[in-house]
Amino acid sequence: MDLQTQGKMEMIVALDLAGTIGIFAYFSGLSEFAIVLWRCMMGCAVLLLVCWRRGYLSSRQFSRRSVVLALLGGAALLANWLFLFAAYRRASISISGLVYNLQPFILASLSAWILHERIRRDHIVWACVGLAGLAIVAFAGLDEDVDNEFLIGLGCAVCAAFFYALAALSAKLLRGMPPHLVALIQFAAGS
Repeated sequence: MDLQTQGKMEMIVALDLAGTIGIFAYFSGLSEFAIVLWRCMMGCAVLLLVCWRRGYLSSRQFSRRSVVLALLGGAALLANWLFLFAAYRRASISISGLVYNLQPFILASLSAWILHERIRRDHIVWACVGLAGLAIVAFAGLDEDVDNEFLIGLGCAVCAAFFYALAALSAKLLRGMPPHLVALIQFAAGS
């Protein structure tokens, strides 16, 4: 199997797994903490095997800076999941998922602020168009009888997007460390 086909297959599996998260969280009846714990433990077990098989567990892969950044990213990922699963319970999965799509906008803003990445004017225009579309779709799905629990769910979805952006930012700072190893450290921190 060539690299491009392998990449497509890995992306399909990843998207299939990601697409079932909300349904599992909603119908499992487990608390947000239990869902995250199981997720972290299963991910840790699988990634430990993958990293061992690929030879990523050697000491040359680890530096103090990379481990600290990966652990901070893991804490952000953990907070992301806790808030996301709380949002699923309090607001609908579709509205929570929609609000969660603020993450790329937050990541771009943080990257510009922290990493001094340049944002071009056309990026700002397209981001505004995207945010406007997000707002139109989100507000079209709201009733006039929105209760506090639903609003708390929306707030949880925004917090989840923020923490996911922080996790992605930490991964951006970890260039050179294999992504499987970064994810393993993050899952271990979550566990």
